[in-house]
Amino acid sequence: EHSQWKYEKPEEVSALETEVQALWAMLTEKSDEKQRVLDDHLAREEYAEQTRLLAAQHKDAHSALVAWFENRKAYLNVKEAIDDIQSANLQLGFLDAYKQEKVDTTNGPLASLKKLGDEIRAAEYKTS
Repeated sequence: EHSQWKYEKPEEVSALETEVQALWAMLTEKSDEKQRVLDDHLAREEYAEQTRLLAAQHKDAHSALVAWFENRKAYLNVKEAIDDIQSANLQLGFLDAYKQEKVDTTNGPLASLKKLGDEIRAAEYKTS
């Protein structure tokens, strides 16, 4: 004849396992939330870094334009000694070249600077 035995409180074992399952579910929920928060922080910082890089490009472009300005201002401040038609025509040719260069710089580097500035000013990160 075989003997038999069963643990007398199986409901306690089940209750402990149920409690642990609830704790594990809570850990999963908290872990998922932490993942969302950290992913958001990373995305924000990547966005901020990209914007800072654009700001550095903007600063470099500004420096280049200021250098261009200083060079052209120096040219425009020079009072040429004109004593014949050939000298006058030569200086007028230089002035025409300057004017075209100013148009090109206005439409190129200066327009790019303004566009980049608009992009930087509009940059805003929002959690999705």
